[in-house]
Amino acid sequence: MSRDMTLFVDDDKKAYHIYSSEENLTLHLAELTDDYLGYTGRYIVIEPAGHNEAPAIFKKDGRYFMITSGCTGWEPNAARLLTAPTIWGPWTLHPNPCLGEGAELTFHSQSTFIVQVQGKKDAFIFMADRWRPRNPIDGRYVWLPILFNNGLPVLKWFDEWDMSIFDQIKPDPNPPREYQGWELVWSDEFNYAGAPDPESWSFEHGFVRNNEHQWYQPQNATVGGGVLTIQGRNERVYNNNYEKEHRSWQRNRPYADYTSACVKTVGKREFLYGRFEIRAKIPTGGGSWPAIWTLGNTMGWPNNGEIDIMEYYRIRGVPHILANVAWGSDTRPNGEWRTGAFPYSRWIDADPHWDDKFHVWRMDWDENYIRLYLDDELLNEVSLTETINGQRGQNRNPFKQPHYILLNLAIGGNNGGIIDNDAFPMDYEIDYVRVYQKK
Repeated sequence: MSRDMTLFVDDDKKAYHIYSSEENLTLHLAELTDDYLGYTGRYIVIEPAGHNEAPAIFKKDGRYFMITSGCTGWEPNAARLLTAPTIWGPWTLHPNPCLGEGAELTFHSQSTFIVQVQGKKDAFIFMADRWRPRNPIDGRYVWLPILFNNGLPVLKWFDEWDMSIFDQIKPDPNPPREYQGWELVWSDEFNYAGAPDPESWSFEHGFVRNNEHQWYQPQNATVGGGVLTIQGRNERVYNNNYEKEHRSWQRNRPYADYTSACVKTVGKREFLYGRFEIRAKIPTGGGSWPAIWTLGNTMGWPNNGEIDIMEYYRIRGVPHILANVAWGSDTRPNGEWRTGAFPYSRWIDADPHWDDKFHVWRMDWDENYIRLYLDDELLNEVSLTETINGQRGQNRNPFKQPHYILLNLAIGGNNGGIIDNDAFPMDYEIDYVRVYQKK
């Protein structure tokens, strides 16, 4: 028995017939002969007795992905996702790859095929059909771009979309942009694999600041696929600085229930003035607090000066994107702030898939101003005539000294808000970090 089927041709031109059998009880995968006209006799069964049909398959980065449907007659159901390291398995079942309204019914459709977009690397379109048994002539197709999260495909509903989505959800393969009057003095394009380049980056360790819940550790920052990924994980680690009666929150917590990473260029890449460009995709789940920021290389905080090129967190429970500048003050021991805070709804209402895409955060910093941008929109402008420390900061201007860059994903703490454990693992992806200075 062979029905509800698809065909797949692998990179080596070997072809496979994937179909429901045993009254749609079990998926079979059978190898075809080199002329594709018959069978070699080699086959496997996938998810025996799993009631899967309508398989749609694709391959990315040497890994195989299959989206299937359950068996509920002519009515839609929740999609299933299977992955395998080779075409012959083992195939592992994952939860429904669909997210959002209509996900439990695969947006009222059933998988039928996955198209690889020619001319675009790692771009795939999910094709599904809608059955209308009461009006069969009204059967329609659904076409959705396949997104990725934590290495797995994700399907979200789009009322409309075009091919530009694939450029927005992936790393930019183009070389650094040239600006008239500016020179690129340093960048990390993350076009390598492994740990962040030790010539440029170091790590923070353990509990660090703001009563945050995560334990910073190097293994949560990895480079691959053209991006630096800082991953927040829901996992318990022991606090090796633990002292039960210690007054410090960093010492009196026996465990951390979350891990993440903070990378920084302190002592390695420090800059006085320039145009800083960082292209990144930020996580927005409950408790996430991603940031792109700089600190001055002399004096302690806040007298060393802080520039928050990007922060995302909740203010009174409402998600915001922020662009801030802070320095020391005698009257305000926690620092003098000039804050640009904007409700996240400003972006997500205009584009419901804003958080699936990369965006460019930019700082233009010179002897007179700090200007902070998001996708070329000015969010904050601060005159350096204002940014003078108090006496404890030696009446210095902390923005007339070199600064280093920090990239981190905090979880919870003073500003992260209520943590949503269903949002883990959280991936904060940085496509590149570039610093230009005037010629």
